[in-house]
Amino acid sequence: LPGNVLFQGFLSNEGKSRNLVNLIAYVTLVRKEKFMLLSNEMTEDAMKNCLITTVLNCKEFKELHGVELIKPEREITMGKYRDDITHEFIEREKDANGNIIEEKEHFLARVRGTKEYQDVMKVAKWMEAQMEGKFYFNDITSDYSDEAIELEIRRAKLVYNCNYFAVDTLKAWGAEDWVKVKMTATKIVELGKELNLFGICTFQLTDATVFDSVFDLSSNNIGAAKGIKHPVDLLTLGKRIKQEEYNNYQYVAYNDEWGEDVRYDLDPKKKYFGLKPDKNRLGSKDGIMLFEYNLDYNVWNNVGQIVKKE
Repeated sequence: LPGNVLFQGFLSNEGKSRNLVNLIAYVTLVRKEKFMLLSNEMTEDAMKNCLITTVLNCKEFKELHGVELIKPEREITMGKYRDDITHEFIEREKDANGNIIEEKEHFLARVRGTKEYQDVMKVAKWMEAQMEGKFYFNDITSDYSDEAIELEIRRAKLVYNCNYFAVDTLKAWGAEDWVKVKMTATKIVELGKELNLFGICTFQLTDATVFDSVFDLSSNNIGAAKGIKHPVDLLTLGKRIKQEEYNNYQYVAYNDEWGEDVRYDLDPKKKYFGLKPDKNRLGSKDGIMLFEYNLDYNVWNNVGQIVKKE
């Protein structure tokens, strides 16, 4: 939707940056579109680890690169790979006293010889080749003032010819002043319209949101910065569904066998995340999307709409 910016708020440490990386991977690798990410949250190394994890584990990308391996991000980050025969993690050899006796290069050679390592490298190389000239990362931690953000968004359009951009995360430069946050949000919305770009801007909900139901989420959960709701066209708010709440909800999804929408109970073995539209100038706000998700693998599957159990 060129000319629109989606503002999306999650609680701290509930996956707002990972959800964004998942979307970036889809836009660049499946849609073949150019994307610029401005981040004051993730370092480039952290972003790359998350990106590789996403592309390795999600079925949308498996269909393209053909590798069937499933592996959590922490193992990739820590460089932990399993032996082909024992399926145990490869560790450096030690003596009876626990002292390392294996040369580093010999240990690395054993790791690099595993199928698991080779599969991860195959996906990483495929991803880098496919995203070359399509994805641009800019660390704005040292300066995320309105002027700096505007410069980089204009660069995304005029220099790199991107159709998409994201700002992760919306903060006030210099001081946590809600007036400044609203001004920054307004500037980002104006740039999206002027340059005919689609943008995503993430932000953090108040800590007290943990006590609210996903059905009760509103701009009040943005705290003093709730004024950002005024200039934006699209605003969604999301949170993890606590397992003790599973019995309170079901989700509605189309069933091929029945030929109609069917209610399903939430599976206690899975994790769920609800995403509620709080403002939508382009259409309806009805319905709260429910995702089965796993942040270790950065997999987000939209399974239907969450509803209260009758």
